[in-house]
Amino acid sequence: MQTLLIENPTRDRIRRLIKTSQPHDPMGDFEFQFDSEGTFAVVYRQGDVILAGAITVITKDWAYVETVWVDESLRGQGIGRKLMRAVESYVHQIGLNGILLYTIDFQAPEFYLKLGYELLGKLPNRPHGYDATYYIKTDFVTDALTSEFTVENPVTETSFDIIEDGLTQHAAQYETIVVHERLIEVQDADGRVCGGMFGHEFWGYLDIHLLYANDTDTLKLLLERVNQYCDDHQIGIVTHAFSTEQWDMLVSYGYEIFGELPDRPTGVTCKILVYPQPSN
Repeated sequence: MQTLLIENPTRDRIRRLIKTSQPHDPMGDFEFQFDSEGTFAVVYRQGDVILAGAITVITKDWAYVETVWVDESLRGQGIGRKLMRAVESYVHQIGLNGILLYTIDFQAPEFYLKLGYELLGKLPNRPHGYDATYYIKTDFVTDALTSEFTVENPVTETSFDIIEDGLTQHAAQYETIVVHERLIEVQDADGRVCGGMFGHEFWGYLDIHLLYANDTDTLKLLLERVNQYCDDHQIGIVTHAFSTEQWDMLVSYGYEIFGELPDRPTGVTCKILVYPQPSN
């Protein structure tokens, strides 16, 4: 068997890996982040102008709030609090079990504690010199959505771009956001794909969204290749697993249990695991 690293793979290459993984039990889940399927937005407008919004990915009965942005002109006016309450209301409305998000030191992490979010853990140097603080919430505000906010499910391309660009410009005051897609395939002697990994690399970590293998030996080879890539590039790894066998395997390869997400999916405890950044 051999491994093949593909940097910034094509959409077709990613879809091929997803299709190949479907007959198996993937250690992770893939969100179509280049697509609108499974992603919604809560948007605040004044007239036709979007001035705040949150983009959220639905994954295994949970909501992952990927982006929260409020225009500079509205900060300190309670719009952020109302925005997150609107997100919670919609998450409750569609029957999800929890919310996961993270924020950086320069993005006022105390904001989420005041809203009742529970601290899951902190990752150092994400980005360099700052901590990333992860929060979860399972007890939602259930107020009806007010007319101030609009839910887009799926999110429109226009809203997605405006909200993402707003956050990117704000974060650039502290650290530039540059995201790289990484795909590793394991191929057998005949060139058939028998395992693989897909993830996003940014701010010092590789977030793995899909990790699967046909058998244990293939998985071991894949983990060795993924770990070696991250060691060579001085970055850490964030991934998740859904069974004792899965997280025991990851722990044996140097991963540490970071936190637990109950009922993700319903009836299953998901563990987030971290492969630490190499020490300098």
